Amino acid sequence: NFNGWSSESAVVELKNGSLRFFFRNGNYTLRYVDYSFDSGWGNVQDTGIYTNSNTQISAITYSKTSDDGQQVILVSCPASSYATGSNSSSASERTNGRIFVFTDNGSAMTRVNTIEVNNGNFMYSCLTERGDGSVAILYEAAENYAMDMKVYTEAQLLPSSGGNVGGDE
Repeated sequence: NFNGWSSESAVVELKNGSLRFFFRNGNYTLRYVDYSFDSGWGNVQDTGIYTNSNTQISAITYSKTSDDGQQVILVSCPASSYATGSNSSSASERTNGRIFVFTDNGSAMTRVNTIEVNNGNFMYSCLTERGDGSVAILYEAAENYAMDMKVYTEAQLLPSSGGNVGGDE
C-alpha cells in the first residue's frame, strides 16, 4: 500500500499500545504507519503536510493531553523551501524547520498547531520533553554542522488551552 522507499523511522507509542512510525521517504509529504502487536502493520498514512521528506524526522508523545483528553504527538522536520515539498537530500532544500503538533483520538490524527522553528537551514533534529513540560529541539542549522537549540512552552505548543492541558498521563 506504499509506492516508494522509506527509511530512518521515528517511533512513538500510542495510548492503545500500538507503535506509530514516522519515516523518511521520497514522496514530498509527512507519512506514517502504525504497528499493532495484535494485528500487525496498518496502511501507510499521508498527513498531506508538504515537507522535505528526505531527511531525518524526530517524534515524541507529549505527556500532556489536549483539552478534550486526546493524546498529543509532536513531529519535527524541515517543511522545505517549496510549497509542494521536496525529496532532495541537498542542504539547500532542507529548510524551514517546523514542529507539527497533532492530537490522536485512537482512530485519527489531526494537526492542531505548527511551530515555526526557523526559516533557514534545518536538517537533522531531535525533540525532548523537559521536566517542566516545555519541549526542547536541537537541530542542525547550517551545512557546516552548526547546531542550534530552542525551547517551547506548553502554551506555545497547545495555544488553545493556554498551556492548561489535560495534565500528566
